[in-house]
Amino acid sequence: MGYIDVAFQTYTFLFSVALGALLCLLYDLLKALHLTCIKNVVAVFITDILFFIFAAMATYCFLILTSKGQVRMFVISGIALGFFTFRLTLSRFTVLMLVNVIEFFRSILHVTSKFTASVLSTINKYLINVANSCKKLLQPRLNVLYNCIKVLLSGKKGNRNGGSNQAEG
Repeated sequence: MGYIDVAFQTYTFLFSVALGALLCLLYDLLKALHLTCIKNVVAVFITDILFFIFAAMATYCFLILTSKGQVRMFVISGIALGFFTFRLTLSRFTVLMLVNVIEFFRSILHVTSKFTASVLSTINKYLINVANSCKKLLQPRLNVLYNCIKVLLSGKKGNRNGGSNQAEG
């Protein structure tokens, strides 16, 4: 085991507390998403599993950077202390704020999507009118393949396979 001085241990402990608070902030973001957007139980389960995998990877990377991968109890305690301190003090306010921000952006997205849908609907109607006008202009002057097939199909008496309407017997 290598020598670690007290100042480095203190900095490492304080950074581990900050990491725990940051992980709790991320957990609060997921909780706000669960309250507003994600209602499916399976999706909640998957996001929770992904959060715990991310938290484990962040802790592992932190341990690699600070103590050469050795699991130190003061680092784990610092992460837990930061997480639970943030959870007990600022978490309720943070979740409320994040829910309001998510709802605000959802309402903006809803209004924007309605506006976009109305604009696209207007453009679609205009393009349909242009296409119909072009079709009417082209039909009498040109013998377009579409017109030929339409005339052939409408000109026959009987079904489209060449048979007649009379019952075969």
